[in-house]
Amino acid sequence: MTTVHRLYELQELDWEIDRSQTQLTSVKEQIEDDSELVRIRDEIEEQQNTVRQLHQKQSTQTLELQAIEDRVKALDSRLYGGSVKSPREMESGFSEIQIAKEQAQQAEDQLLAMMVELEEAEKRMARSSEELVRMDEERGKSLVTLGEERTTLLKQLEGLTKDRGEKVSHADPEHLVRYEKVRQARQGYAVARVERGMCQGCRLTLPTHEMQRLRSGSEPIQCNSCARILYLS
Repeated sequence: MTTVHRLYELQELDWEIDRSQTQLTSVKEQIEDDSELVRIRDEIEEQQNTVRQLHQKQSTQTLELQAIEDRVKALDSRLYGGSVKSPREMESGFSEIQIAKEQAQQAEDQLLAMMVELEEAEKRMARSSEELVRMDEERGKSLVTLGEERTTLLKQLEGLTKDRGEKVSHADPEHLVRYEKVRQARQGYAVARVERGMCQGCRLTLPTHEMQRLRSGSEPIQCNSCARILYLS
């Protein structure tokens, strides 16, 4: 096995390690991401505040309506109780009762509208609470699956890292340094296959003398265009 072949195999192993690490990062982010639960909980808290405020308004409106109705009863009692004698007082009393009754009707209408609004708010809160229960159950199941996936990936990475250590131990230190430098500079793509006289890294055709060097030599040769280590299988 040539040095370049060893580097090519190391690269494939590094790609597999990179993929596993990316998957592991994604799994960890999903485990830590409870933003949807936080969102629905915040929504329910806001809805609870709305319901509390509507209850308070309803209580206030009920007391206000009761006060107006008591006033109407008192006026009725005074007007028809025999204490009012003069026509002028009678007319004034009737007018006052009419105004009070209109105020009572307005207060009752407002109270009914408030009750409808409260009922709708309580329904929304109930739906959100049911949604939270459903999401919480799904989140629990998801965490079990993600936990198993994380364990599998950690074991996989452990095995891949061990394999990499063995490959590195058999590699020429000088060539390994060159490989790592190119890998860092080329976003993990350090060794490029050569097919039909073309570097598969930059997709440019190699000069004839460079192809001859590749066929005859065992030392790593880098592409003049992209600087990747060339691998002629």
